Amino acid sequence: MDVDSVDFNSELRQIEKEIDRYKPTLQSSRDERENVETEICDTRQLQRKAQFVLDNVRLEEENLHEHFKKIHLNHEECKEKSSANKEPTETIRARMSELAAQRKELLEELTRLRKNVDDNEKKLARVKAMLAEQEKKMR
Repeated sequence: MDVDSVDFNSELRQIEKEIDRYKPTLQSSRDERENVETEICDTRQLQRKAQFVLDNVRLEEENLHEHFKKIHLNHEECKEKSSANKEPTETIRARMSELAAQRKELLEELTRLRKNVDDNEKKLARVKAMLAEQEKKMR
């Protein structure tokens, strides 16, 4: 093949046509990748928020357990004192009723917080599943 017989301009135009043909596909792929990256960032941010809320709920639950334990000890102490007297005074009865009401309220609060923990764990599992799915798509 003789170098003079090769039409470089024609070859160049052909290459430019091929480049132009692939540009929209490349741009579409770039846009799609950027959208996926944005979704991953958003999902990770949601995951961090969910973890933060979950950590706070667990801390509240621990505090309630401690508070409940103190109330229980106070209740037991009142029961011991009242059993020492054959006829407990009205003040001790009132205190015991108050402690029983507090205990009931705390148990209800604990139930609500546990439900929140369960809900947050379910949300976190969904977020993790979404992340795993998006990571599979990116591969």
